[in-house]
Amino acid sequence: GATCSGDPCGACAFNVEPTSTGVPVRQWARMGPGPSGLTPAILRMPDKEARIVAGRIERWRVAMTANLSGIRELLTAGA
Repeated sequence: GATCSGDPCGACAFNVEPTSTGVPVRQWARMGPGPSGLTPAILRMPDKEARIVAGRIERWRVAMTANLSGIRELLTAGA
């Protein structure tokens, strides 16, 4: 993950777990513990922190869904 002020400002990764019936792929992400690009906005508008963080999580959800869909398409096209 990226580092901000010496602490990780976030991390993301894929988990691949082969089983006897397939290979589940999961993507995960974590905010913090260090400050991130959201920090200045939250400091300016602390009353909107929940909305700011929810927006970031929604953008992550959309991007992660697209990543996993792309992987599925690549794998099933070659099957």
